[in-house]
Amino acid sequence: MELHYRGSFTYDELTHVFTHHYLPSPHTKIIRYFLVTLIISYVGYYFLFIYPDGLFSIAGVLVPTFLFLLIVTTPLFLPRINARNLINNTEFRFEFSGSITDQSVSIITQQSNSEIKWGIFKYYSQIDETILLYQTKNCFNIFPKRFFRSDEDWITFEKYVKGNIPKRKHGFGNRSS
Repeated sequence: MELHYRGSFTYDELTHVFTHHYLPSPHTKIIRYFLVTLIISYVGYYFLFIYPDGLFSIAGVLVPTFLFLLIVTTPLFLPRINARNLINNTEFRFEFSGSITDQSVSIITQQSNSEIKWGIFKYYSQIDETILLYQTKNCFNIFPKRFFRSDEDWITFEKYVKGNIPKRKHGFGNRSS
């Protein structure tokens, strides 16, 4: 059976996908915050030790605080930055279409045609009504439910995906609907 899909991405949709794609695993979060706290503590103690009085003692508090805020908030902006870059890319402004069979996924844009065998995809992730098919850790194809003609086509697509590709084990957008 051959399924057909067609649609174009919106900025909000891509932001939502990238927000979930960049979600770290719990272990990564713990390690990241431990290292950030360790570095900031070191920088703060360094400033306070070198400059115990005056303006630089304030810098000893403000610099680590600024670094902490910068490191913690930067991942929050990555999804928006990536979504904006993709929306500004001419390839993503236009409509995507293609077909899906039990052998492969076909992706057609105004500038290219691709046929990807199911074996190329390493794993998948499902976010609400969107499925991400990963070829590598950061290379994935996005398939929203609204691209498909009917609920039956979406259900068939889900069966193809689940029958051919393992689900991502942890972190990075593993929120199934």
